[in-house]
Amino acid sequence: MIDDDKRHRYKGTFDAITKMMHYEGLSGLYKGMGTKIVQSVFASALLFMIKEELVKGARFLVTGDTSLVKKLPSKPSR
Repeated sequence: MIDDDKRHRYKGTFDAITKMMHYEGLSGLYKGMGTKIVQSVFASALLFMIKEELVKGARFLVTGDTSLVKKLPSKPSR
């Protein structure tokens, strides 16, 4: 009987690394790195953007300075 359970194909971390090196080579260890870097850059950008908006909002609440709030452009009168 052949057991095709994908959860138990590695016996541990060392076994997983050695099998990866054997079947995929050294590049197999870095296969998903590009995708992860892009994900991390976008997550960091979003985090900093939200942080800056929260800081602006907190300053507005504490100081009441309306120069921190963006003003919408007014419609030209005819």
